[in-house]
Amino acid sequence: MESRILNALGIDPAYIFMFMLALFIILFVLYVNVTVKYNRLKTSYQTFMRGKDGKTLEESMMEKFQEAEAIIKVTKQNRLDIRDMKQKLDRNFQKIGIVKYDAFNEMGGKLSFAIAMLDGQNNGWIMNAMHSREGCYTYVKEIVKAESYVELAEEEAEALERLGISARVTEESRLPFGTAGTVSFPGQAQFHPLKFVSAVAKGLNIYEETFVKELTEDKAVTEKGEITFQKLIFATHFPIDNKHGLYSLKMYQDRSYVIALEDGPQIDGMYIDEAAGGMSFRNYKNYLLIGGGSHRTGQKGGNWEILRNCARLYYPNLDEKYYWAAQDCMTLDGIPYIGPYSRSMPGCYVASGFNKWGMTSSMVSAMVLTDLVLGKENPYAPVFRPSRSMMRPQLFANMGHAVKNL
Repeated sequence: MESRILNALGIDPAYIFMFMLALFIILFVLYVNVTVKYNRLKTSYQTFMRGKDGKTLEESMMEKFQEAEAIIKVTKQNRLDIRDMKQKLDRNFQKIGIVKYDAFNEMGGKLSFAIAMLDGQNNGWIMNAMHSREGCYTYVKEIVKAESYVELAEEEAEALERLGISARVTEESRLPFGTAGTVSFPGQAQFHPLKFVSAVAKGLNIYEETFVKELTEDKAVTEKGEITFQKLIFATHFPIDNKHGLYSLKMYQDRSYVIALEDGPQIDGMYIDEAAGGMSFRNYKNYLLIGGGSHRTGQKGGNWEILRNCARLYYPNLDEKYYWAAQDCMTLDGIPYIGPYSRSMPGCYVASGFNKWGMTSSMVSAMVLTDLVLGKENPYAPVFRPSRSMMRPQLFANMGHAVKNL
C-alpha cells in the first residue's frame, strides 16, 4: 500500500512499522514491570490490613506512636543517668599511686609508704605512713587541682608523679639564699591581673561609681536610681550586706606587702614560702617582686620594712622602684565562701574569702556560681557553701578582736 504523503516525504513505510513495533515492545515491558510492582504492593497491603479495619489500623498506629514516645523518654532518662554517672565517676578516686620507702635507717623492708588517691579532676589526698620501731605515724595532705598547699615530702611528690602529676622535690633554686628544699610544679601559669580582667570583661556592661545604699528582695537602691534583679552575686571583695550571713564574724582582713626591684635577676619561676610569715618571689619583665610581711589588719607586722631588709641583704645593688600593699579576706577554715549569700536572701550569691588565692578561687567561683544560678548541681558547691559550720578556733579570735576594738 502506497501513500502519496510518505512518497512525497521520501519515507519508507517499513521504518514506521519497525518504530511502532519497538515502541509497542517497550510499552509492554513497562506494563509488565508496573503490574509486578502493583501485585507486590497489593500483597503487602493485604498482609498489613489482614484482620484490620480502619479503626484497628488507627489503634495500631497510635500504639506505635506511644511506643516511640516511650523510647524517646527512656533515651532522655538514660542520657541524664549517664551524665549523672559521669559526674559521680569524676568524683570517685580514679588514680592511685603508691611509693614504699624506709623512713628510718634502722628499719628494713620498706614498711613506710606514701599513697596518693585522686579523682577525675585531680582532687584528692596523699596519706603518708612512717613506720618505726616505736610506732607508726600517719598524716594526710589535701590535693586540689593537682596542687598541694602544704609542702610535700620527696616520697609524696613521687606518688604524684606516678599519677601523671608533674611535681618534684629539689634543693635547687635561683634564690640568693639556701632552702631546706622545694617542691616544683612545672607548667604553672603567671597572670597579669589587669590584662586578664580586661580580656574576660570584653562585651560586658560594667557600671562604676554606683554606690548601693540599700538592698530589698529584688532591688538595689543606689544614689542614681533603682536596679531590679532576679539573681544577684556579691563579688565585692568583702560582702557589703552586714545584716545577713554574719560575714563580719566569719572573715577578717589580712594585709600583705610587695616591693618591685628594678633590673632584678630572672629567677625562672614563682616562689612562695610555706612557712608562716614567709615571703614570695617572682619576676615581671625586668622587675623582681618580693612579697610578704603580712599581718592581720589593725595589728603590727613586718610591713614593707621586712621586705626592704631582705632586699638590702640579698640584692644590695638593686633600687626599689615601686611598692604597694593589699588586703585579703581570710575565712575561718581557709576555704572560700562561694554560694548562696544567706538563707534569708534567696536569689543572692557571694564569692569571697579567697585567702590570698584570688586567681584560682575566682575561676572556681565562676564555675560554681554559674551552675547555681542556672539551677544546676555542682559537685564542689558543698565544699564552699557559706552556711557551713562556724565552729572554728578562728571564730573566737575574730570575736575577741571585735570586742577589743569597740
